[in-house]
Amino acid sequence: MLERAGFRSPRAGFVANRLIADDLPSEHINPQGFAVAAQTIKTWPAYTPSPLHHLSGQAGRLGLGEVFYKDESARFGLGSFKALGGAYAVYALLREKLQLGDGSLLWTDQATRKAAKAITVCCATDGNHGRSVAWGAELFGASCVIFVHETVSQARCEAIAAFGAKVSRVKGNYDDSVREAQRQAEANCWHVVSDTSYQGYIDIPCKVMHGYGLMAQEICDQLAEAPSHVVVQAGVGALAASLCAYFWYRWGTKRPRFVLVEPMLADCYFQSISAGHPVAVTGSLQTIMAGLACGEVSPIAWQILSRAADDACVVCEDDVREAMRSLHRGESSDPSVISGETGAAGLALLQASQAMPHLAQVLGLDAHSRVLIIGSEGNTDPEIYRAIIHQPPQPRTDYLLEQLHALAQIGLQDDGACARLALTDQDRIGRDWLVDVMKSLDLNVQIDQIGNLFGIFEGAEPELDPIMTGSQIDTVRTVGRDDGCLGVLAGLEIIRCMQAAGIKPRRSLVVCAFTNDEGARYGPDMLGSLVFAQAMALEQALRVVGVDGSLLGEELARIGYAGPCKPGHIKAKAFIELHMAHGPILEQAGCQIGVVQGVQGVEGVEGISWQGLEIVGQSNHAGTTPIPVAFDLDLINSIERLAQAHRLTYQRIIYGAGHDAQILARVCPTAMIVISSARGLSHNPADYSHAEAIDAGLQLLYALLRELCEVD
Repeated sequence: MLERAGFRSPRAGFVANRLIADDLPSEHINPQGFAVAAQTIKTWPAYTPSPLHHLSGQAGRLGLGEVFYKDESARFGLGSFKALGGAYAVYALLREKLQLGDGSLLWTDQATRKAAKAITVCCATDGNHGRSVAWGAELFGASCVIFVHETVSQARCEAIAAFGAKVSRVKGNYDDSVREAQRQAEANCWHVVSDTSYQGYIDIPCKVMHGYGLMAQEICDQLAEAPSHVVVQAGVGALAASLCAYFWYRWGTKRPRFVLVEPMLADCYFQSISAGHPVAVTGSLQTIMAGLACGEVSPIAWQILSRAADDACVVCEDDVREAMRSLHRGESSDPSVISGETGAAGLALLQASQAMPHLAQVLGLDAHSRVLIIGSEGNTDPEIYRAIIHQPPQPRTDYLLEQLHALAQIGLQDDGACARLALTDQDRIGRDWLVDVMKSLDLNVQIDQIGNLFGIFEGAEPELDPIMTGSQIDTVRTVGRDDGCLGVLAGLEIIRCMQAAGIKPRRSLVVCAFTNDEGARYGPDMLGSLVFAQAMALEQALRVVGVDGSLLGEELARIGYAGPCKPGHIKAKAFIELHMAHGPILEQAGCQIGVVQGVQGVEGVEGISWQGLEIVGQSNHAGTTPIPVAFDLDLINSIERLAQAHRLTYQRIIYGAGHDAQILARVCPTAMIVISSARGLSHNPADYSHAEAIDAGLQLLYALLRELCEVD
């Protein structure tokens, strides 16, 4: 038995299978069934083995020994491996019902085909399986009805209908369409040809899985020796169980490590392996990997995978998109490969492993690994494929969430709260981490005399006043993950994206992290931005005594962040701050974006006072003295225009909390973009923003900064 182990991040997740066994049940899936299916399919018109690409360029890029890609994009002209299973199950069903000794009569004898026409086959599908069943029905003469759920694309429906099948759309997700197919079959005496099993329905799914075994047979013939790893898409598990069983029987104790991969948004095998028993995942299962949008495991597949799959992993949508683009362009000497969304899942996991050393370590991936991945589909929806391949890189929310999580580990308390009070050792460690991130992006890192940090992405015309964005990374005594850190790390993710896209803006883009924004240790709050805006003298700030009796200037020097640059040395064209909401207004209104038109500001440096109080209740963000600070109307209008273009819901708000933006408004045009926080909490250990809200703010900030960096 393996020790149960696992983790999950916004980018990828891993869980080891603790149910590994020494044998496989052979009652349903067995070598004889594989052999019969392979012998049959090889007699079909136009059969040819699918290619196995040796992607040495990908291997070099990912730090692996070898990468092999089984390319199913041209299988029988259907664009996916499903042609092997669904069509074979239709063939086997018709041969049994018509009591045929010679199955070739189904495509050569008109009388046999006329008899087959009276038999109707049906199934539920995300696209590829239904296309295979429809093709098999047309090839062998049967009638066909295919059920699709709400989010199956119209192009995939049309591809199914092109084979003469009737396509019926069902409300709900894939599992709802499975149930509807079964209900209609019982009512109309049709025959369900499904790739997932359920109680009382085993024979046909086994035929489907035996059909898939031909792919495994081809792989064994194409490889000189067994690979070290096989990464296979999960879905309901039919393909994965078929390959897993075949390799188990073929290679025995020399079989490769078998890794399942599926979307984070449809992770029934990840959840089931983690729990040690089948777990149904509910909801919309809305993933771009349409062929893997499954919430329930197939019991027959579970029998095999629960005993023989070594690991279950999940990947994010953005890594899949990048994997598709990487395959399309061909790395180094690799051929250009057309892979659909589902087909790129294996490479997406290898990409995530390359970027997450701990994931590579637990999967045993290194320079000696010989990895087989399954390109399960090609361009099955040309419109979606073109949109992904030709879309310029966008800021990645999963990367941003990873960075937020990493920074939150610095100053992490036992109760899950963060504590990085300004100029403490925890703040120093956080600053060191941030500087490392900035340097990894080749930014010009500058520090001023009050300790404000600046990462400068130089533009094509560096003499022009730059655009600034940012916030702070110091915290109050107990806070959640996102607060001000969101504004800083979002700016860095935008720079990473621009670099990846080969974009060199006209104006430089500066990401800043201001000192002592929170004021939890030294007063006043927003001290760093006050000094930067020359609203507070540097000498006065350095003499501030903290609530713990420490002297700000001495602590700044002690942690090594008393920089050489004079405050205000950067003259900004504009400053934009992205921040999570300090209150429930946006969440209650159902709005994604708050466009801040003004802040209840702080007059001078005396607007907020510090008192010794004992408070009983729920922590949340403080309001401020109501002396409004107005933001730039042109910037406000630009934010609203871009929000409309991105189809984001928004409203103008007056903000009731202090922020660096209100201080920067003294020296340059300034605006704030606010995203909703869960339950309106902030300055609370439980505060956070949902990933969807963070994504909305990140994409809007990107669009605005791109635009501002190009203006005169």
